[in-house]
Amino acid sequence: MTSRFLPLLPVLIVLALLATRVQSTDECTSYSTINDPTRSVSNEKNSEFALCDKGILTSESWVRFTGSGGTVIPNNPPQAHHCGTKSSGWIRGAHPAVAEGVVQRELCYRYNENECGFDSYEISIRNCGSFFVYKPPDLTECYLRLCTEILDECFFEPVGVSSPFVIPDNQMTASSYRENGKYSAKYGRLFNVSGNGWFPKNRNKTDWLQVDLGKEFQVCAVATQGGNYGKKHKEWTTAFKLLYSSDDKNRQTYQDGNGVDVEFYRVGKNHEVDRHKLSRPVVARYIRFYPTKIREWDSLRVEFSSATIISNFKSASIPAECSPSQYQELNEADRYWNASVKSYLACDKNFSTHGAWYRFAGAAGSMMAPYCIPKQSCITHGAGWINGSHPSEAYQLVSTNACFHWGSNCCVKSSPVQIRNCSGYYVYKLQKPETCYYRYCGVNGLYVYV
Repeated sequence: MTSRFLPLLPVLIVLALLATRVQSTDECTSYSTINDPTRSVSNEKNSEFALCDKGILTSESWVRFTGSGGTVIPNNPPQAHHCGTKSSGWIRGAHPAVAEGVVQRELCYRYNENECGFDSYEISIRNCGSFFVYKPPDLTECYLRLCTEILDECFFEPVGVSSPFVIPDNQMTASSYRENGKYSAKYGRLFNVSGNGWFPKNRNKTDWLQVDLGKEFQVCAVATQGGNYGKKHKEWTTAFKLLYSSDDKNRQTYQDGNGVDVEFYRVGKNHEVDRHKLSRPVVARYIRFYPTKIREWDSLRVEFSSATIISNFKSASIPAECSPSQYQELNEADRYWNASVKSYLACDKNFSTHGAWYRFAGAAGSMMAPYCIPKQSCITHGAGWINGSHPSEAYQLVSTNACFHWGSNCCVKSSPVQIRNCSGYYVYKLQKPETCYYRYCGVNGLYVYV
């Protein structure tokens, strides 16, 4: 970066802040509704008529799908020539938990036997609690069209096993795993592509994969995939049982209403997602998968859905800073930790108020990072992160410090911070840096307990 850009910094930041205030909207309230039965994954295209989203859905607005045609974009590839089009659109990746904010996922379009043709597109998704909203890309060709399907309301709140920021690696354990590759428990996350998924060391049907959810949840469903392999590999779990507990000791096998152990059967292979709704939700913190039937070898990637998080919190008055009128929203895309490098540096010295409350939202992420992020993150020299713990209980307040990573020093400078858990998101009382270039950076991460 050359110094000729630096004199423009104050002007650029002011313009960016003004633009943010004008464009700031809550995508969970500002969206277009689409009720279109022809988008259903079960709707086979008429051979003489194909529909296309080019020019109809654009990156300028958020959309919500409703009605009998479906409420979500599927995570499994639809059949060819369905959803009223030639190339049926689906999402390769997990739908987010509420506190993950806006996430980007790969958008695939099936073309004949190619399940992910035209795979250069991405789509933004936000979980609004009881529904999802999507920001589709601008299409450059036809005939590509998004499909929809009906999803049981239980699946609208994933716990977040798919993200290591929500369920850390040390909360994923297993009886054994293959040692000559990426097969350990931490790779057993739904849609994980950094490894091969969880594979036990042997095929003796006594192995297990366990997830520690961190707190007790009322779990109402599980979702599973096989290993992250291509079509030539035919190794996956075809059936399993569940064991659950609250203390990692007194485990119970999940049973039906007649006291019979339930065996869950998978029809998917490696990449297809099987969803299993529990007829009786269970309250648990630790859940184990015991494979009972396999295709050549056990392999699993998993996720849970929860109707409720069990908490000691019963009732409390809502703190003033949790009201939208009391905090300012930080939603600039270049505030996200891995934002693309710009031709200028950003700095929070230009905060309008010293010691005000702020909420991270939208493209900036959903929270500040609770770990040292890389230097020069969020287009600044001193990248700000939280050197401490976020509050885990609803409406809990903690006092800690923010550190700024500059050069080789993860905490070259620190600043006091207060963090309030607002039962669904965090707000931060941040101090205005005295000099440049220091900036508070955002990430998408930990689940906010309610």
